[in-house]
Amino acid sequence: MEFTRGGRYDCDYLIVGAGTAGISFLDALLTYDKACTCVVLDGNSFPGGHWNHAYDFVKLHTPSHYYGVTSEPMGKTEKKDWNLFVPYPSNEDRSSKFEILAYMQKIADKWIQTGRVKFVMKSSYDFSSGKVTSFIDGSQSAIRAKKVVNATYYEESVPSRATPSFQISPDANHVPINDLVNLAGSYKKFVVIGAGKTGVDAVTYLMQFVRDPSCITWVVSQDYWYVLRETIGSGELLEGIVSMLKILPSGISADDLFLGAEKQGLVVRLDPSILPTKFKCGVLSIEEVKLVQQVNVVRQGRVTQVTKTEISFVKGPSMTIDDQTLVVNAAALGNMPRTPKPIFDGNNITIQPIIFCNPALSAACCAFVEATYDSDDKKNAANVIVPHVLTPQQFPYTLYLTAKSLTTMEKNSNLLNFVTFNRTNWFFHMPLLKKLQILPAFLGESANLVKYWETSGRGQN
Repeated sequence: MEFTRGGRYDCDYLIVGAGTAGISFLDALLTYDKACTCVVLDGNSFPGGHWNHAYDFVKLHTPSHYYGVTSEPMGKTEKKDWNLFVPYPSNEDRSSKFEILAYMQKIADKWIQTGRVKFVMKSSYDFSSGKVTSFIDGSQSAIRAKKVVNATYYEESVPSRATPSFQISPDANHVPINDLVNLAGSYKKFVVIGAGKTGVDAVTYLMQFVRDPSCITWVVSQDYWYVLRETIGSGELLEGIVSMLKILPSGISADDLFLGAEKQGLVVRLDPSILPTKFKCGVLSIEEVKLVQQVNVVRQGRVTQVTKTEISFVKGPSMTIDDQTLVVNAAALGNMPRTPKPIFDGNNITIQPIIFCNPALSAACCAFVEATYDSDDKKNAANVIVPHVLTPQQFPYTLYLTAKSLTTMEKNSNLLNFVTFNRTNWFFHMPLLKKLQILPAFLGESANLVKYWETSGRGQN
Protein backbone atom coordinates (compact mmCIF):
# COMPACT_ATOMS: atom_id res chain seq x y z
CA MET A 1 0.00 0.00 0.00
CA GLU A 2 1.29 3.44 -0.91
CA PHE A 3 0.44 6.31 1.40
CA THR A 4 0.80 10.04 0.85
CA ARG A 5 3.16 12.22 2.84
CA GLY A 6 1.76 15.33 4.47
CA GLY A 7 1.62 18.45 2.36
CA ARG A 8 -0.93 20.72 0.72
CA TYR A 9 -3.94 19.06 -0.89
CA ASP A 10 -7.28 20.09 -2.31
CA CYS A 11 -10.19 17.64 -2.32
CA ASP A 12 -13.96 17.41 -2.19
CA TYR A 13 -14.04 15.39 1.03
CA LEU A 14 -11.61 15.03 3.93
CA ILE A 15 -12.56 11.84 5.78
CA VAL A 16 -11.13 11.76 9.29
CA GLY A 17 -10.85 8.15 10.41
CA ALA A 18 -9.85 5.08 8.39
CA GLY A 19 -11.74 2.55 10.48
CA THR A 20 -14.86 0.64 9.48
CA ALA A 21 -17.02 3.77 9.32
CA GLY A 22 -14.51 5.83 7.34
CA ILE A 23 -13.64 3.13 4.81
CA SER A 24 -17.31 2.14 4.35
CA PHE A 25 -18.26 5.79 3.77
CA LEU A 26 -15.37 6.24 1.31
CA ASP A 27 -16.30 3.14 -0.68
CA ALA A 28 -19.98 4.02 -1.04
CA LEU A 29 -19.29 7.70 -1.75
CA LEU A 30 -16.84 6.96 -4.55
CA THR A 31 -19.20 4.33 -5.97
CA TYR A 32 -22.19 6.66 -6.21
CA ASP A 33 -20.40 9.96 -6.84
CA LYS A 34 -18.22 9.21 -9.86
CA ALA A 35 -16.42 12.56 -9.86
CA CYS A 36 -15.53 13.37 -6.23
CA THR A 37 -12.04 13.24 -4.72
CA CYS A 38 -11.13 12.36 -1.13
CA VAL A 39 -8.31 12.51 1.38
CA VAL A 40 -8.52 9.97 4.21
CA LEU A 41 -6.65 10.88 7.39
CA ASP A 42 -5.95 8.59 10.34
CA GLY A 43 -3.66 8.33 13.34
CA ASN A 44 -2.74 4.70 12.69
CA SER A 45 -0.11 3.39 10.30
CA PHE A 46 -2.68 1.42 8.29
CA PRO A 47 -6.44 1.50 7.62
CA GLY A 48 -8.63 -0.53 9.96
CA GLY A 49 -9.21 1.76 12.93
CA HIS A 50 -9.47 -0.07 16.25
CA TRP A 51 -8.61 -3.40 14.57
CA ASN A 52 -5.00 -2.20 14.52
CA HIS A 53 -5.01 -2.32 18.33
CA ALA A 54 -7.23 -5.34 18.96
CA TYR A 55 -5.88 -8.55 20.52
CA ASP A 56 -4.43 -10.97 18.00
CA PHE A 57 -6.99 -13.74 18.53
CA VAL A 58 -10.09 -11.57 18.11
CA LYS A 59 -12.60 -12.45 15.41
CA LEU A 60 -15.78 -10.85 14.15
CA HIS A 61 -18.89 -11.50 16.26
CA THR A 62 -20.93 -12.20 13.14
CA PRO A 63 -20.22 -14.10 9.91
CA SER A 64 -17.72 -12.26 7.70
CA HIS A 65 -20.10 -11.61 4.83
CA TYR A 66 -22.04 -9.09 6.92
CA TYR A 67 -18.96 -6.91 7.45
CA GLY A 68 -16.85 -4.58 5.36
CA VAL A 69 -17.78 -2.31 2.49
CA THR A 70 -20.62 -2.40 -0.02
CA SER A 71 -18.59 -3.03 -3.16
CA GLU A 72 -16.35 -5.94 -2.11
CA PRO A 73 -17.30 -9.32 -0.60
CA MET A 74 -15.60 -10.60 2.52
CA GLY A 75 -15.14 -14.09 3.89
CA LYS A 76 -15.33 -17.65 2.59
CA THR A 77 -18.10 -19.32 0.60
CA GLU A 78 -19.80 -22.70 0.74
CA LYS A 79 -22.40 -24.71 -1.19
CA LYS A 80 -26.02 -24.74 0.04
CA ASP A 81 -28.60 -27.47 -0.57
CA TRP A 82 -31.03 -24.91 -1.97
CA ASN A 83 -28.38 -23.32 -4.21
CA LEU A 84 -25.95 -26.03 -5.33
CA PHE A 85 -24.52 -24.21 -8.33
CA VAL A 86 -23.61 -20.84 -6.82
CA PRO A 87 -21.11 -20.54 -3.92
CA TYR A 88 -22.89 -19.00 -0.93
CA PRO A 89 -21.26 -16.95 1.87
CA SER A 90 -20.36 -19.16 4.81
CA ASN A 91 -22.18 -18.56 8.09
CA GLU A 92 -19.34 -20.34 9.87
CA ASP A 93 -16.55 -18.04 8.68
CA ARG A 94 -15.58 -15.18 11.00
CA SER A 95 -12.59 -13.16 9.86
CA SER A 96 -9.64 -12.68 12.18
CA LYS A 97 -8.02 -9.36 13.03
CA PHE A 98 -5.34 -9.90 10.40
CA GLU A 99 -7.85 -10.87 7.70
CA ILE A 100 -9.88 -7.74 8.45
CA LEU A 101 -6.81 -5.50 8.26
CA ALA A 102 -5.78 -7.12 4.96
CA TYR A 103 -9.30 -6.55 3.63
CA MET A 104 -9.20 -2.87 4.65
CA GLN A 105 -5.85 -2.42 2.91
CA LYS A 106 -7.26 -4.09 -0.19
CA ILE A 107 -10.14 -1.60 -0.28
CA ALA A 108 -7.77 1.34 0.25
CA ASP A 109 -5.49 0.11 -2.55
CA LYS A 110 -8.44 -0.29 -4.88
CA TRP A 111 -9.46 3.34 -4.51
CA ILE A 112 -5.92 4.75 -4.38
CA GLN A 113 -5.34 3.24 -7.83
CA THR A 114 -8.18 5.33 -9.27
CA GLY A 115 -6.24 8.52 -8.50
CA ARG A 116 -9.26 9.93 -6.66
CA VAL A 117 -8.06 9.17 -3.13
CA LYS A 118 -5.03 9.91 -0.99
CA PHE A 119 -4.37 8.42 2.45
CA VAL A 120 -2.50 10.55 5.01
CA MET A 121 -1.63 8.29 7.96
CA LYS A 122 0.00 8.79 11.38
CA SER A 123 -1.61 12.22 11.59
CA SER A 124 -4.20 14.00 13.71
CA TYR A 125 -6.92 16.45 12.74
CA ASP A 126 -8.15 19.30 14.91
CA PHE A 127 -11.83 19.78 14.08
CA SER A 128 -11.90 23.26 15.59
CA SER A 129 -8.85 24.70 13.80
CA GLY A 130 -8.59 22.37 10.81
CA LYS A 131 -4.91 21.69 11.53
CA VAL A 132 -3.37 18.43 10.38
CA THR A 133 -0.33 17.36 12.42
CA SER A 134 2.03 14.46 11.81
CA PHE A 135 2.64 12.08 14.71
CA ILE A 136 6.08 11.33 13.27
CA ASP A 137 7.82 14.69 12.94
CA GLY A 138 5.22 17.15 14.16
CA SER A 139 4.94 18.84 10.77
CA GLN A 140 1.65 20.33 9.68
CA SER A 141 -0.26 19.82 6.44
CA ALA A 142 -2.84 21.97 4.72
CA ILE A 143 -5.81 20.03 3.40
CA ARG A 144 -8.51 22.17 1.82
CA ALA A 145 -11.76 20.24 1.52
CA LYS A 146 -15.25 21.27 0.54
CA LYS A 147 -16.58 18.99 3.27
CA VAL A 148 -15.08 17.33 6.36
CA VAL A 149 -16.38 13.90 7.36
CA ASN A 150 -15.98 12.86 11.00
CA ALA A 151 -15.78 9.07 10.99
CA THR A 152 -14.49 8.95 14.58
CA TYR A 153 -17.50 10.27 16.48
CA TYR A 154 -18.45 6.73 17.52
CA GLU A 155 -14.86 5.48 17.74
CA GLU A 156 -14.63 2.22 19.67
CA SER A 157 -12.56 1.88 22.84
CA VAL A 158 -10.35 -1.21 23.17
CA PRO A 159 -8.43 -2.40 26.30
CA SER A 160 -4.96 -1.82 24.82
CA ARG A 161 -5.75 1.87 24.29
CA ALA A 162 -7.77 2.56 27.43
CA THR A 163 -6.58 3.41 30.94
CA PRO A 164 -7.69 0.63 33.34
CA SER A 165 -10.66 1.62 35.49
CA PHE A 166 -8.99 0.15 38.59
CA GLN A 167 -5.66 0.65 40.36
CA ILE A 168 -2.83 -1.78 39.61
CA SER A 169 0.17 -2.09 41.92
CA PRO A 170 3.59 -2.20 40.20
CA ASP A 171 4.32 -5.74 41.43
CA ALA A 172 0.98 -7.25 40.35
CA ASN A 173 0.93 -10.15 37.89
CA HIS A 174 -1.29 -8.31 35.45
CA VAL A 175 -1.51 -8.07 31.65
CA PRO A 176 -3.96 -6.52 29.19
CA ILE A 177 -5.75 -9.07 27.01
CA ASN A 178 -3.46 -8.23 24.06
CA ASP A 179 -0.46 -9.68 25.91
CA LEU A 180 -1.97 -13.15 26.37
CA VAL A 181 -0.41 -14.31 23.11
CA ASN A 182 3.12 -13.39 24.27
CA LEU A 183 3.35 -14.28 27.94
CA ALA A 184 6.85 -14.17 29.40
CA GLY A 185 6.19 -17.01 31.84
CA SER A 186 3.65 -19.67 32.80
CA TYR A 187 0.92 -19.52 35.45
CA LYS A 188 -1.23 -22.01 37.33
CA LYS A 189 -4.34 -19.87 37.58
CA PHE A 190 -5.96 -17.00 35.68
CA VAL A 191 -8.40 -14.27 36.65
CA VAL A 192 -10.16 -12.49 33.78
CA ILE A 193 -11.61 -9.03 34.52
CA GLY A 194 -14.25 -7.88 32.03
CA ALA A 195 -17.91 -8.80 31.84
CA GLY A 196 -18.62 -8.31 28.13
CA LYS A 197 -17.69 -9.97 24.84
CA THR A 198 -13.99 -9.14 25.32
CA GLY A 199 -14.08 -11.02 28.61
CA VAL A 200 -15.73 -13.97 26.87
CA ASP A 201 -12.97 -13.95 24.25
CA ALA A 202 -10.27 -14.00 26.95
CA VAL A 203 -11.92 -16.94 28.73
CA THR A 204 -12.47 -18.98 25.56
CA TYR A 205 -8.87 -18.30 24.46
CA LEU A 206 -7.50 -19.57 27.78
CA MET A 207 -9.78 -22.61 27.64
CA GLN A 208 -7.83 -23.80 24.58
CA PHE A 209 -4.70 -24.23 26.75
CA VAL A 210 -5.83 -24.71 30.35
CA ARG A 211 -6.84 -28.29 31.04
CA ASP A 212 -8.80 -27.61 34.22
CA PRO A 213 -11.57 -24.96 33.83
CA SER A 214 -11.55 -24.43 37.61
CA CYS A 215 -8.16 -22.74 37.18
CA ILE A 216 -9.91 -19.84 35.43
CA THR A 217 -11.94 -17.27 37.35
CA TRP A 218 -14.05 -14.74 35.51
CA VAL A 219 -14.91 -11.47 37.26
CA VAL A 220 -18.34 -10.37 36.02
CA SER A 221 -19.52 -6.98 37.27
CA GLN A 222 -22.73 -7.03 35.20
CA ASP A 223 -24.46 -9.77 33.24
CA TYR A 224 -25.21 -9.43 29.51
CA TRP A 225 -27.75 -10.69 27.05
CA TYR A 226 -26.12 -12.08 23.89
CA VAL A 227 -27.54 -12.82 20.45
CA LEU A 228 -27.09 -16.45 19.41
CA ARG A 229 -24.94 -16.51 16.28
CA GLU A 230 -26.70 -19.53 14.83
CA THR A 231 -29.91 -17.50 14.39
CA ILE A 232 -28.40 -14.78 12.17
CA GLY A 233 -27.79 -16.56 8.87
CA SER A 234 -30.94 -18.68 9.10
CA GLY A 235 -33.27 -15.70 9.21
CA GLU A 236 -34.59 -16.70 12.66
CA LEU A 237 -33.23 -13.52 14.24
CA LEU A 238 -34.97 -11.20 11.79
CA GLU A 239 -38.19 -13.19 12.20
CA GLY A 240 -37.79 -12.74 15.94
CA ILE A 241 -37.33 -8.99 15.56
CA VAL A 242 -40.52 -8.84 13.49
CA SER A 243 -42.28 -10.59 16.38
CA MET A 244 -40.85 -8.02 18.80
CA LEU A 245 -42.08 -5.16 16.62
CA LYS A 246 -45.51 -6.75 16.65
CA ILE A 247 -45.69 -7.31 20.39
CA LEU A 248 -44.26 -3.99 21.63
CA PRO A 249 -47.59 -2.09 21.32
CA SER A 250 -49.02 -4.49 23.94
CA GLY A 251 -46.96 -2.70 26.58
CA ILE A 252 -44.61 -5.63 27.25
CA SER A 253 -41.65 -4.78 29.49
CA ALA A 254 -38.09 -4.83 28.20
CA ASP A 255 -37.19 -7.75 30.48
CA ASP A 256 -40.17 -9.80 29.30
CA LEU A 257 -39.26 -8.98 25.70
CA PHE A 258 -35.83 -10.55 26.21
CA LEU A 259 -37.19 -13.49 28.18
CA GLY A 260 -39.55 -14.18 25.30
CA ALA A 261 -36.66 -13.99 22.83
CA GLU A 262 -34.74 -16.41 25.03
CA LYS A 263 -37.58 -18.93 24.82
CA GLN A 264 -37.43 -18.58 21.03
CA GLY A 265 -33.72 -19.39 21.11
CA LEU A 266 -32.69 -15.96 19.80
CA VAL A 267 -30.75 -14.62 22.78
CA VAL A 268 -28.91 -16.23 25.66
CA ARG A 269 -27.65 -15.31 29.12
CA LEU A 270 -24.72 -17.08 30.72
CA ASP A 271 -26.49 -17.73 34.02
CA PRO A 272 -30.21 -18.62 33.73
CA SER A 273 -30.76 -17.55 37.34
CA ILE A 274 -29.65 -13.94 36.78
CA LEU A 275 -31.56 -11.32 34.79
CA PRO A 276 -28.98 -9.38 32.72
CA THR A 277 -28.75 -5.61 32.98
CA LYS A 278 -26.65 -5.09 29.84
CA PHE A 279 -27.13 -5.62 26.10
CA LYS A 280 -24.64 -4.28 23.55
CA CYS A 281 -25.42 -6.43 20.49
CA GLY A 282 -22.77 -8.97 21.46
CA VAL A 283 -22.99 -12.28 19.60
CA LEU A 284 -22.03 -15.74 20.89
CA SER A 285 -22.32 -19.27 19.58
CA ILE A 286 -23.84 -22.12 21.56
CA GLU A 287 -20.34 -23.64 21.84
CA GLU A 288 -18.90 -20.42 23.32
CA VAL A 289 -21.70 -20.27 25.87
CA LYS A 290 -20.99 -23.83 27.00
CA LEU A 291 -17.27 -23.07 27.34
CA VAL A 292 -17.59 -20.00 29.54
CA GLN A 293 -20.19 -21.71 31.74
CA GLN A 294 -17.47 -24.12 32.90
CA VAL A 295 -15.28 -21.56 34.70
CA ASN A 296 -15.60 -19.97 38.13
CA VAL A 297 -17.53 -16.69 38.16
CA VAL A 298 -17.21 -13.93 40.76
CA ARG A 299 -19.98 -11.30 40.94
CA GLN A 300 -18.98 -8.60 43.42
CA GLY A 301 -19.32 -5.50 41.27
CA ARG A 302 -16.47 -3.65 39.65
CA VAL A 303 -12.82 -4.22 40.53
CA THR A 304 -11.20 -1.32 42.43
CA GLN A 305 -7.62 -2.56 42.83
CA VAL A 306 -5.28 -5.37 41.79
CA THR A 307 -2.14 -6.16 43.80
CA LYS A 308 0.20 -9.13 43.82
CA THR A 309 -1.82 -10.81 46.57
CA GLU A 310 -5.42 -9.72 46.18
CA ILE A 311 -8.18 -8.23 44.05
CA SER A 312 -10.52 -5.69 45.68
CA PHE A 313 -14.12 -5.03 44.64
CA VAL A 314 -16.77 -2.35 45.02
CA LYS A 315 -18.74 -4.79 47.15
CA GLY A 316 -17.93 -7.99 48.96
CA PRO A 317 -14.65 -9.35 50.31
CA SER A 318 -11.33 -9.19 48.48
CA MET A 319 -10.13 -12.17 46.47
CA THR A 320 -6.82 -13.61 47.59
CA ILE A 321 -4.42 -14.57 44.80
CA ASP A 322 -0.87 -15.95 44.76
CA ASP A 323 2.20 -15.34 42.62
CA GLN A 324 1.16 -18.16 40.28
CA THR A 325 -2.04 -16.32 39.32
CA LEU A 326 -2.18 -14.01 36.31
CA VAL A 327 -4.78 -11.26 36.20
CA VAL A 328 -6.00 -10.45 32.67
CA ASN A 329 -7.63 -7.08 31.97
CA ALA A 330 -10.36 -7.60 29.38
CA ALA A 331 -12.48 -4.66 30.48
CA ALA A 332 -13.38 -2.29 27.66
CA LEU A 333 -15.98 0.43 27.17
CA GLY A 334 -16.53 -0.57 23.54
CA ASN A 335 -19.10 1.58 21.76
CA MET A 336 -20.26 4.26 24.16
CA PRO A 337 -23.29 6.53 23.65
CA ARG A 338 -22.85 9.92 22.03
CA THR A 339 -25.19 12.88 21.87
CA PRO A 340 -26.95 12.69 18.49
CA LYS A 341 -26.31 15.62 16.19
CA PRO A 342 -27.30 16.40 12.59
CA ILE A 343 -25.37 14.05 10.31
CA PHE A 344 -25.30 16.64 7.53
CA ASP A 345 -24.51 20.16 8.67
CA GLY A 346 -23.21 22.47 5.93
CA ASN A 347 -19.56 21.60 5.31
CA ASN A 348 -19.50 18.96 8.05
CA ILE A 349 -20.70 15.35 8.02
CA THR A 350 -20.74 13.36 11.27
CA ILE A 351 -21.21 9.63 10.67
CA GLN A 352 -23.61 8.10 13.19
CA PRO A 353 -25.51 4.80 13.43
CA ILE A 354 -28.75 4.72 11.44
CA ILE A 355 -28.96 0.92 11.14
CA PHE A 356 -29.34 -1.08 14.36
CA CYS A 357 -26.03 -2.69 15.41
CA ASN A 358 -24.45 -2.26 11.96
CA PRO A 359 -21.78 0.50 11.79
CA ALA A 360 -20.54 -0.49 8.33
CA LEU A 361 -23.97 -0.29 6.70
CA SER A 362 -24.79 2.90 8.61
CA ALA A 363 -21.71 4.65 7.24
CA ALA A 364 -22.36 3.41 3.70
CA CYS A 365 -25.95 4.63 3.92
CA CYS A 366 -24.75 8.09 5.02
CA ALA A 367 -22.49 8.19 1.96
CA PHE A 368 -25.27 7.05 -0.38
CA VAL A 369 -27.53 9.82 0.90
CA GLU A 370 -24.72 12.39 0.56
CA ALA A 371 -24.14 11.34 -3.06
CA THR A 372 -27.78 11.19 -4.15
CA TYR A 373 -29.70 13.86 -2.19
CA ASP A 374 -29.40 17.57 -2.94
CA SER A 375 -29.92 19.37 0.40
CA ASP A 376 -29.01 18.91 4.06
CA ASP A 377 -32.68 19.05 5.05
CA LYS A 378 -33.55 16.16 2.75
CA LYS A 379 -30.44 14.22 3.79
CA ASN A 380 -31.11 14.54 7.51
CA ALA A 381 -34.79 13.76 7.02
CA ALA A 382 -33.81 10.52 5.28
CA ASN A 383 -31.61 9.33 8.15
CA VAL A 384 -33.01 8.48 11.59
CA ILE A 385 -30.17 8.15 14.10
CA VAL A 386 -30.30 4.89 16.08
CA PRO A 387 -27.87 5.30 19.02
CA HIS A 388 -25.98 2.27 20.32
CA VAL A 389 -28.02 0.29 22.79
CA LEU A 390 -26.46 -0.43 26.21
CA THR A 391 -29.24 -1.97 28.31
CA PRO A 392 -32.34 -4.12 27.81
CA GLN A 393 -34.45 -1.17 28.98
CA GLN A 394 -33.18 0.94 26.05
CA PHE A 395 -33.96 -1.77 23.51
CA PRO A 396 -37.69 -1.04 22.96
CA TYR A 397 -36.83 2.56 22.08
CA THR A 398 -34.07 1.29 19.80
CA LEU A 399 -36.61 -0.93 18.03
CA TYR A 400 -38.92 2.06 17.63
CA LEU A 401 -36.10 4.12 16.09
CA THR A 402 -35.20 1.19 13.82
CA ALA A 403 -38.83 0.96 12.71
CA LYS A 404 -38.95 4.72 12.15
CA SER A 405 -35.73 4.54 10.14
CA LEU A 406 -37.18 1.83 7.89
CA THR A 407 -40.48 3.64 7.34
CA THR A 408 -38.52 6.79 6.48
CA MET A 409 -36.38 4.91 3.98
CA GLU A 410 -39.47 3.34 2.46
CA LYS A 411 -40.45 6.78 1.15
CA ASN A 412 -37.45 6.64 -1.19
CA SER A 413 -37.24 3.38 -3.12
CA ASN A 414 -33.60 3.95 -4.13
CA LEU A 415 -32.52 4.36 -0.51
CA LEU A 416 -34.59 1.40 0.68
CA ASN A 417 -33.15 -0.79 -2.08
CA PHE A 418 -29.61 0.33 -1.23
CA VAL A 419 -30.06 -0.72 2.40
CA THR A 420 -32.18 -3.83 1.86
CA PHE A 421 -29.98 -5.37 -0.83
CA ASN A 422 -26.64 -4.26 0.60
CA ARG A 423 -24.24 -7.13 1.18
CA THR A 424 -23.63 -5.99 4.79
CA ASN A 425 -27.33 -6.29 5.64
CA TRP A 426 -28.39 -9.46 7.49
CA PHE A 427 -31.44 -9.59 5.23
CA PHE A 428 -29.40 -9.74 2.02
CA HIS A 429 -27.91 -13.22 2.49
CA MET A 430 -31.12 -15.05 3.38
CA PRO A 431 -32.77 -17.49 0.94
CA LEU A 432 -35.12 -15.76 -1.52
CA LEU A 433 -38.28 -17.30 -0.06
CA LYS A 434 -37.35 -16.03 3.41
CA LYS A 435 -36.75 -12.56 1.98
CA LEU A 436 -40.16 -12.52 0.34
CA GLN A 437 -41.75 -13.53 3.63
CA ILE A 438 -39.85 -11.25 6.00
CA LEU A 439 -39.50 -7.93 4.14
CA PRO A 440 -43.23 -7.12 3.85
CA ALA A 441 -43.76 -8.20 7.47
CA PHE A 442 -40.81 -6.12 8.66
CA LEU A 443 -42.04 -3.00 6.87
CA GLY A 444 -45.64 -3.54 7.92
CA GLU A 445 -44.91 -4.10 11.61
CA SER A 446 -42.43 -1.19 11.57
CA ALA A 447 -45.16 1.15 10.33
CA ASN A 448 -47.59 -0.17 12.99
CA LEU A 449 -45.05 0.33 15.78
CA VAL A 450 -44.18 3.88 14.70
CA LYS A 451 -47.87 4.80 14.58
CA TYR A 452 -48.50 3.31 18.04
CA TRP A 453 -45.39 4.83 19.61
CA GLU A 454 -46.02 8.33 18.35
CA THR A 455 -49.80 8.44 18.88
CA SER A 456 -49.33 7.14 22.44
CA GLY A 457 -46.90 9.95 23.23
CA ARG A 458 -43.85 7.68 23.49
CA GLY A 459 -41.91 9.36 20.67
CA GLN A 460 -39.13 10.34 23.07
CA ASN A 461 -37.08 7.84 25.06
